[in-house]
Amino acid sequence: MQKYITTLCLHIIVNARIDPFDRINSGACLIHINCFCLGHTGIQMHGRNFATALDHLEPVALSPWDTLTTLQGSYPRLKRMIARAKENPEPEIGIGVGPMSHMGQIDGTRKIAYTVWETSIIPETERHLLKQAQQIWIPSSWGKSILIDNGFDEEQIRVIPEGVDPEIYRPLKSEPDSNRETKFRILFVGKWEERKGIDILLDAYARAFTRDDPVELILQSQYRVRQQTLPEIAAQASNTIGLDVIAGTLLSARAMVHLYNFCDVLVLPTRAEGWGLPIIEAMACGTPVIATGYSAHLDYVNNENAYLINVDKMVPAKDNYYFSDGKDYGVWAEPSVDHLAHLLRHIYEHREEAKYKAEVARRHVTDHWTWDHSARKAWREIKSFRSATCGAA
Repeated sequence: MQKYITTLCLHIIVNARIDPFDRINSGACLIHINCFCLGHTGIQMHGRNFATALDHLEPVALSPWDTLTTLQGSYPRLKRMIARAKENPEPEIGIGVGPMSHMGQIDGTRKIAYTVWETSIIPETERHLLKQAQQIWIPSSWGKSILIDNGFDEEQIRVIPEGVDPEIYRPLKSEPDSNRETKFRILFVGKWEERKGIDILLDAYARAFTRDDPVELILQSQYRVRQQTLPEIAAQASNTIGLDVIAGTLLSARAMVHLYNFCDVLVLPTRAEGWGLPIIEAMACGTPVIATGYSAHLDYVNNENAYLINVDKMVPAKDNYYFSDGKDYGVWAEPSVDHLAHLLRHIYEHREEAKYKAEVARRHVTDHWTWDHSARKAWREIKSFRSATCGAA
């Protein structure tokens, strides 16, 4: 009887559903993250997905930089992380995930700044904020080189990639629809700014196709355009070049999966990327990708799994809206319009080849570049950082 009771008790202990937070050694430092996470922009998705993946490995406390909204109700795990932060208001270790402009707002005695950058020069204001952190995380090897070129100690820098959730971003089976228009659909996803190269895309699109080609370009921008709405911009572009240009609307992650699957190719003629979430999301969905052969995404994009646009030259990084402060931001790439036009036409005429590359890309990102991969690499660095900070591994 005693043996039975002992066995039963062990079974209950092993299988009990205990919050992992309760299992942490009281002497260990809780991971505390500050980030934007309550929305669908790239910055918010990075913060939310990274914090969630890390929370699967070890409980995380979360203090959003966003204004708290009802969106957190859609993510019960976020609510638990936010509650932990309120219970532990004075953390030892703080990780800030987001733009450099917020790296001075990290909670914690010792800080890790996890950020991105897209030009060759980091202004002094941003460098000053980064210097307040004991360690700097950047998503790519290209980003690391930018930091080193701007005077940061290589020993202080860690490359922690962003990722993708292949359970959400995946190919969808579509039933044949005889009523669906058989157009070749080109998709752009991203913030409306000079850096994204939308001007280059529109120019190349006009050069690659004629009015007789059944094509359309979908501009899926997450932000309101300055003095015009996105539909007005799309209509104007369509009238100017004589080809269909469609304005997208803000969509949830799951709705974006359908859009990626609906389109024949994602095109991002970016002048520079700090990571490139739309690129890796499209790859995970099995959608062919055209992207500039420069900057952070080259860690996971190559000529075997995508189509890389040649760079004509490096040019001064200028944007009258986002870089209106008169600071020197250095340079970024100027992708070739002619080469992009050639690639668009090539994929239009060689769709099976593009499909094969997309299958290679899907396998590559799911095998090496998920949020789980990102979190595990980060966790190893956190344990080492914690050991030096708290005396506990």
